[in-house]
Amino acid sequence: GKVDVNLFLSDFADAMQRQFDAQGQLNFSELFSTDPSLPVKIEVGSGTGEWAAAQAKAAEGTSNWCTVELRTDRVASTFSRAVLSGATNLAVVGSDAHGFLGRHVPPGSVAGVFVNYPEPPQQRGGAGAEAGDGASQAQHMLNGTFFREVLTALRPGGLFTIVTDNQWYARLLLHTAVEVIDGDGAVGLAGDSREVAAPGATTAFRSFTVDTRSGGGSAKVYEVAGSVTLYEGDPGTQCGHDAAASSYFDRLWQKDEKYARYFLCLSKGTRRAGSKISAKGGGGGGMKRVFNDDG
Repeated sequence: GKVDVNLFLSDFADAMQRQFDAQGQLNFSELFSTDPSLPVKIEVGSGTGEWAAAQAKAAEGTSNWCTVELRTDRVASTFSRAVLSGATNLAVVGSDAHGFLGRHVPPGSVAGVFVNYPEPPQQRGGAGAEAGDGASQAQHMLNGTFFREVLTALRPGGLFTIVTDNQWYARLLLHTAVEVIDGDGAVGLAGDSREVAAPGATTAFRSFTVDTRSGGGSAKVYEVAGSVTLYEGDPGTQCGHDAAASSYFDRLWQKDEKYARYFLCLSKGTRRAGSKISAKGGGGGGMKRVFNDDG
């Protein structure tokens, strides 16, 4: 029969409005109505969605996934991939990453945030510019503000994992993480009343200690700065990469056309007011990071 376009558009608008609350934040229980009790994981800068679609398919019945991508052609490709794969636990969002995390994700609602092979900023000051040198940094997505937006979005114990095959950029991200965790900007978003922690404590990132001797990935410590560890190798299941990787970059890795990749893995915890982070030597499996006074 003939489709009533006005009725269709009205129903579609109503359905879209139900995905958001009065503050414009996503209602994940409505978005993932098939099984709203499952943890939500987000890939930011998801490209055409290969990696996230593989994770979502493998995680059916255990977690819900959401992709965030700015380019509309890539959003369309991800949506087609989700439909064709039959994944009912994958939502596709077209948005700027900062706007999405900062305005539309409820605080403490996400189990994991993942960024795979982000575009590095343009280096300034020549090829020898140090990763920690502010003069060599151009504008890029993964700055201190983004780290803090991720921290606010994550639930306690949630993971933030970044993978890159660019050594210089990996070291820049390491120094950014150190500034956020060890520096004055270590906790939450300044003045964000949505962030909830126990009395006398604040939410903060800690560097997740990867067991380099366990299965589910092949990783080794590449560099330690402050209390943060940069790893080389495969993040594996410990850092939330649960399914066999599927992306253009991973295919290059498998063909040995890429010889190294690096990753950061941070977890959300709490810190007592005034406490500091320390790094203590571990045995064989790398370094152990602890919060002083974090009972």
